Amino acid sequence: MVPSFRRLTTTNILLVSALCIMLILNLHISIFIWRKRFYECINKANYVLRNFLDIANKQVDLKYENIDQPFSECINLQLTFRDGKVAFFFSLFFRMPLKYFVLVNVPYILLVEGDVIMLRPGHLTPCRCISSSGKLLFPQSNFYFSEQKCKKTGLIIPLKSIQCTVVESPLVNHIRNIFADHHKRRSNLFDSEIRAINHFFLEKLILPSSIIILAIFFILNSDYRHSDDLSISILFVSQMQDNLDDYKYLLWSTDFIYSLGGITTFAFIDKKGLLSWPNATIEKVFCFDSQQSSHSVLIRYVTANEYKLVPRIFDLSIDGDRPFAVHFDDLEWQKYRKCLLPFGINLGLNSCKYYLNCTKLLDHISILFNRSPTTFSVPNCKCACYFSDLLGVNDLLKGWFDISKSASVGFYKRSPNDSILNGLKHRTTVENAFLTITNDSHSLYQHLMVQGTAKLILSASSHVWNGHSMELLTSSDRKKVADFYQRHSMTSYCLTFGYRTVDSIISNQLCENYVDIPLNFSGRMNEQRWTNRRSLSCDSIFVDQFYNNCLISTANDCIKRLFNNFALLGVITMQYQARADVVHLIEQLDQACIRFVYFSKEDELKSRIFAEKLGLEAGWNCHISLASRGKETERFRTSHIEKQEDVANSRLSTYFATMRSPSIRFNQDEVPLLSRYSADLAIAKSFLLDGTDFDIQQTQKPKKIKNMSQKRSNSTSARLSFSFNDEITAEAMPNKAQLPTGIENIRTHLKNVDNVPLLVNLFTDCDHIANRSMIEIMQDYGEIVLVAGSPLNYYNARIFSQGNCSFCIEPQKPARCYKNNPNENESGSVLKSTQLASLLMSISTNVIISSDETVDVMSMISLCRHQILSTRSAFIFFLYCSITLFFLELLSILLFLPVIFCPSQLLLFICLYLPLIALSLILSPYDNRSCLDEIAPKFTVSTRRKSLSHLLSYYLVCFLPSVAFIIFGYYFMLLNFNAGVHNWRFSPIYLDYSNDNIVAARHLISFLILIIFIVLSVSFVHSRQNIWSKNPINAKFVILTIFALFSFDVLSKFSQFCGIFAGVNLVWAIIICLLHEIYKKHQTNLFLRDQRRRKLSFNTKLGMNSPY
Repeated sequence: MVPSFRRLTTTNILLVSALCIMLILNLHISIFIWRKRFYECINKANYVLRNFLDIANKQVDLKYENIDQPFSECINLQLTFRDGKVAFFFSLFFRMPLKYFVLVNVPYILLVEGDVIMLRPGHLTPCRCISSSGKLLFPQSNFYFSEQKCKKTGLIIPLKSIQCTVVESPLVNHIRNIFADHHKRRSNLFDSEIRAINHFFLEKLILPSSIIILAIFFILNSDYRHSDDLSISILFVSQMQDNLDDYKYLLWSTDFIYSLGGITTFAFIDKKGLLSWPNATIEKVFCFDSQQSSHSVLIRYVTANEYKLVPRIFDLSIDGDRPFAVHFDDLEWQKYRKCLLPFGINLGLNSCKYYLNCTKLLDHISILFNRSPTTFSVPNCKCACYFSDLLGVNDLLKGWFDISKSASVGFYKRSPNDSILNGLKHRTTVENAFLTITNDSHSLYQHLMVQGTAKLILSASSHVWNGHSMELLTSSDRKKVADFYQRHSMTSYCLTFGYRTVDSIISNQLCENYVDIPLNFSGRMNEQRWTNRRSLSCDSIFVDQFYNNCLISTANDCIKRLFNNFALLGVITMQYQARADVVHLIEQLDQACIRFVYFSKEDELKSRIFAEKLGLEAGWNCHISLASRGKETERFRTSHIEKQEDVANSRLSTYFATMRSPSIRFNQDEVPLLSRYSADLAIAKSFLLDGTDFDIQQTQKPKKIKNMSQKRSNSTSARLSFSFNDEITAEAMPNKAQLPTGIENIRTHLKNVDNVPLLVNLFTDCDHIANRSMIEIMQDYGEIVLVAGSPLNYYNARIFSQGNCSFCIEPQKPARCYKNNPNENESGSVLKSTQLASLLMSISTNVIISSDETVDVMSMISLCRHQILSTRSAFIFFLYCSITLFFLELLSILLFLPVIFCPSQLLLFICLYLPLIALSLILSPYDNRSCLDEIAPKFTVSTRRKSLSHLLSYYLVCFLPSVAFIIFGYYFMLLNFNAGVHNWRFSPIYLDYSNDNIVAARHLISFLILIIFIVLSVSFVHSRQNIWSKNPINAKFVILTIFALFSFDVLSKFSQFCGIFAGVNLVWAIIICLLHEIYKKHQTNLFLRDQRRRKLSFNTKLGMNSPY
């Protein structure tokens, strides 16, 4: 007989209507959130487009960066002809004709089709473009520049920029890549737990099994009892599933919160202006000083025992948050001011004033030598004017030099492809020098200031400045300078300084061209005639032949008359200094066990030095080069070994030759032949002595070394006085751990050797392709990666899309000179091109931070961790309670009892009670310290399985006993009420509201369930601590919610209460609370043990090649 259903009443109609409304509402919210997530990039792009249209309609002026802004890897700018109006940028959208008026610096991403750009020599093309000769250039390609030489003068004609027309805007490729990478974003552990619970437990286990069981028992019920009161019990499994989906997508952008709260790696891909200050500052100064006895100044002749040359090294540090300001670490540096004064004069005359000329020289050099495996060129000149001001030479420059009349000349020297500077295995700087020639204010002489590489300037130097007079530059002093330069050129940017006077006229043609110095060049005088140090007289300045007014116009004359016989001043090293706030951030990340990974574009040694400034481990087993090692590198290493053997042999031969050479006495008859050179040195001395009158008419008495022991003792004392304090070792330390080299070998190493590549803090020799590949490898092995970098670097877009979440931080811009710092002169009311570029880059990232904003990253991470923890606790509580309701309903059907809940009670629990308690758990109090102390787990399959197994065991221990207690309590309550359960084993599924006893039993059971849920929710306020360790009363929202729900339920069911029932409820609530806290204590101990293992794993970097 087919069962008949009760005729629908008003209550049933209301229930069905409520269910339909909830179903429609859930579907609408789910579709809305899905559309928001699916079309997230399109919505971002539309938002950016609307902003651009508003700006275009206002016709505001757009401020571009200065055309002479120094090069920075973090800021991609291109010289372009524009009129400075924003409206013309929108030709990409409106097809408006472009007009070109002025040359401006445009960010890569703002280039549009039809733009005419100026491609500088040695720079890569920003996009697809066509040169003026009709050649098609692809992105990141080099244009071939051919060097031209003037046949008449022998001078090298500088390479000039070429005009190219943009064929395809970089923005098109940018949008295309963003759309392609949008759906490749990695998930996180919390998201995967929700998906596993939703799709596996609910969809594949509970829901199918409940449908089968219900169908079987409906058949059994029809066979055993034919009743007109039969009805269908409505289960809310599908509704509960919809609620889970809604909770997961409360906000369509909550993935950022979950990812940021669970990050295990903080990847930084840019340096200048972000991790470091945008400009390099002077770090060390190397010069020579003379040590004299107290009575040596009063006599005319100075013996060798009373006068010796000693090298000095001064360390400088940056002044706090002032990026250019430096100070001497030695408080007594004023004693050596005369030794340092020539540096200030040289920097004052040969610095930022000639920045464009120096940059053109470096561009010319880069196109010639960047392809060489042994050399590289510096991208731009660096400002050191603050150091000149620190020495106080401004008044001196105004009094002695005519700065309005000056000229500059560029020199460089080619080297064989296999040449290595004194056995170095790393690439060295191209030998170059930049000269400035300034007129003297009181004579016809000119002053030549030179700065460049040490090897080239040393080869053209014959004397050295000691702070008081000119001294002959001996081979031992020359070696000290070369050692210092080689030692620091691997890790810093070094400049060697020289000076001499000029008595010739410089041709204007020479100032516009460059000089290629021959390989066999040696610009210093014959050292055999000048073995002993002496002071030279300037009496010869009064002879008629002193002033030489000949014109220097050819390369040969320039080398012979200008580039020789310099007075060496010393060497300075410049380095990018780490920002103090970044160092503090790295310390905080390390305390939170979040690995800070720096992807450096520089080579191994420079990267290691800067990483140590950041506080990162950069020694053994802590850095990996992502550059592929080819055949050229192997040849380079082989030649390095051969060169080391040659250097050792030559040093040994030189030593024995020096031991056998006799002492050479000074010949007075040779002095007239060198009268002009003597006068040059004498005048040079007068200008290097702070403008003070000195007695230059001193001659040095010929000296003899009596015996070899005296010579040996002098050389030994000179060596002992030359110390490098805490210098970096000159050896290029290899990676003893033999970690993989090249991005293509990382996966093989992880699979077959160890996991050390995932534990290092430094990757060197990186580019945007290697960075993206390495981040993908990290994610494949369970890392949750936060990527931070510059939005003005066009090639960072795909790296931002690859990370789980990303920060775009606008970098500080490098300044041509500290006196005109663009970061200090910025105005917020002016629309800048970099702001538009950052806005376009925001499509591929989560957060953009401007350069003038300060964001506490650790507070954001801590807050997100708290949000994840509280949301996870609320989600688990809601899930456990929903499953408990389901099991109670299902067991009442399996045991042929009247259904334990009527539809209105289920609606009250699922739609009111549980959501309010869960919401109050989400709003639990925030504890910054405890959130930072927790170490986020990696996102691996084993971690997810372990987490799900803990969730299952937690439910079995803490919630399942209450299910059994409630079912037995409900059964005995029905027996006590004797409500028609005489044939209870095969009773129908009741939905009868007329039976007062069953209704009373249901109300009492629902009150018991609410009490149990309330008691258990208190333990979920602080999921990692017991209630006796941390009082849950401070959770105000939880307490208020519990009080409101308890009062509402007590008032509605007060008439059904009885003393025995209240006592049993109280006893069971205490029992289940103690059981829950005991098991939570056990889970907390397991969690703390797991935290200790994660901490040990975070701090351990010992792999397969560990010496331990």
